[in-house]
Amino acid sequence: MTMPPSAFAVANSNKSPLWLRWWGILWAIVTLLWLPIEDIDTTKLVLVAAGWAIWLGIKLANGTFLAAAPWRFVWIGILSGFTILVFVFALVLFKAGMHRHGFLDFSFWQLGRVVRQTPWWVLAGGLAGGMIEIWHKQREESSK
Repeated sequence: MTMPPSAFAVANSNKSPLWLRWWGILWAIVTLLWLPIEDIDTTKLVLVAAGWAIWLGIKLANGTFLAAAPWRFVWIGILSGFTILVFVFALVLFKAGMHRHGFLDFSFWQLGRVVRQTPWWVLAGGLAGGMIEIWHKQREESSK
């Protein structure tokens, strides 16, 4: 009996699963709806950035260059946790450019708080990646 293909079964092709493409489109719409809002709360900023970081991590998990890497999901989780910070700063700069302010929408204190949270996101990403790695190995063993 063959197992139905999973999201990780696309690892040998360059084509992303349909749900991942729809997630990218939906998250682009969420980002575009968030950009014009004059808001100084970093919670929404971090959530939008985390959505893009998770999307990128899943996209990397489906890529071919990491298909044979040991503990690849842990490394992808760690990388996704760190890229939240990258996406946060990219979104802050893009939002400031869109609003054409001479200043950022967020204070340096708020951005510093976001930077201080990064180790926790990296840890959470690594733990989530480890759980996915264990689940994926168990699924492979049970299908043999």
